[in-house]
Amino acid sequence: MNALPLLVLFVTAFVDMIGLTMVIPLLPYYATDFGAGATMIGVLISAFSIAQLAVAPSWGRFSDRYGRRPAILAGLLLTAVAYVLFAFAGSIVALLVSRLIQGTGGGTIGVVQAYVADVSKPKQRTKSLGWLSVVTSLGAVAGPAFGSAVISVGGRRAPGLVAAILSLLVAIFAWRYLRES
Repeated sequence: MNALPLLVLFVTAFVDMIGLTMVIPLLPYYATDFGAGATMIGVLISAFSIAQLAVAPSWGRFSDRYGRRPAILAGLLLTAVAYVLFAFAGSIVALLVSRLIQGTGGGTIGVVQAYVADVSKPKQRTKSLGWLSVVTSLGAVAGPAFGSAVISVGGRRAPGLVAAILSLLVAIFAWRYLRES
């Protein structure tokens, strides 16, 4: 087994989770600025998971038919678009659309897991999937602090733009170094 695909997948999962979690703590503030109440804020936060749940089977079929690599790259590019929309959102509807697109792009997590299983030796598969979980969790821990630092330095649009840039950089990294499983 070549360690490079696992490294690329781990970096992808880590940075993707940083991007996701760096905007979550800011979402209620943005939504409140647009007049959203508690229920709408809950909808905005849940929209990501709802979209992810709805599209994950489609991403799985796509990756089985066209390959894991194209699915992962498409998900990263969709996510980058969503973060740009998030950065420039001027309404609750725009925030909701952004979250739905983020969830659609994030629906590829099952594809990443499948890729990890594909490239891991049977005796190493559980360990590799465990490491994927670790790096994803690390991204979830680092994201809110990173998002807070970014907004304090760059202002309201900065977290969305930085998350978009991170997604694009990871897409380029994955495009360059990730081969089909």
